[in-house]
Amino acid sequence: MAHTTERLGPIDYVVIEFPDGKVTGAGFRRIVELSDAARILVLDIEFLSKSVDGHVVTTPAHDLGDIDGVDMGFFDGAASYLLEDDDIHEIGGAMSPGSVAVVVIYEELSMISALAAWEGEGAVLLAEGPIEVEALVAAIDSTDPDSTDKD
Repeated sequence: MAHTTERLGPIDYVVIEFPDGKVTGAGFRRIVELSDAARILVLDIEFLSKSVDGHVVTTPAHDLGDIDGVDMGFFDGAASYLLEDDDIHEIGGAMSPGSVAVVVIYEELSMISALAAWEGEGAVLLAEGPIEVEALVAAIDSTDPDSTDKD
């Protein structure tokens, strides 16, 4: 999918582990749907495998074959190899032995039209960036009058 806009949407990533190497297809079908609907642009998708002895290697998508009706070779073209050795080492340290992980780096396209509209009217984007899920949950919990801090 070509990307021709000068404005970038928020860039984010997810790392998903498939314990015991049991990769499933539903999420990959959804990535294709989101991409086809121009909701996201996949910038990189890489697979990592961790052997039972702890060795982590990158794995070409086509090596995963057909999973739940999804030809994983389709994702070979989306691999940009943006992960550096340090990234692979850090992710590998979090993986369970015998597992497979996928790293998806994507651009969130749905906000581009809102950002462009504001900027077209003279507004200025001052900041953007991801919010860690744990920080968001903690913030929400801190505003819940029924929650109590038991630490």
